[in-house]
Amino acid sequence: PGAMPWIYEIDPDHRVVRARAWGVLTHDEITALRLRYTGDPAFQSDFSQLFDLRDVTSVTATLDELQEAAGFSHFGPGTRRAFVATNPVPYAFSRMYEAYREFNGGQEQIEVFRTIEDAEKWLGLSD
Repeated sequence: PGAMPWIYEIDPDHRVVRARAWGVLTHDEITALRLRYTGDPAFQSDFSQLFDLRDVTSVTATLDELQEAAGFSHFGPGTRRAFVATNPVPYAFSRMYEAYREFNGGQEQIEVFRTIEDAEKWLGLSD
């Protein structure tokens, strides 16, 4: 297996976890990414999240896997999680994740955006 099709960085100054994925996103990769940033000593549960899915072409996770992923969250109550997607599949996937989190009693605020600018504005990262 080659390198994972994602990168992330934790920005403690802005209290945000930024992640970017590209290509075909599988359930294993989504899980690996989550384990990677939540296991990072710099991660704090009250940070915001900016997840850039603009270069994701498709998502192969099943609805069952999506529900499983949405069953819990490492982000605390009131945190803002912005997903940015332009392609139809990752956009729909992000919206479904948002719905499942809500269904599971998720306390974070999740929004799906089509531009990074709008997402950063909502997260308070831009002037």
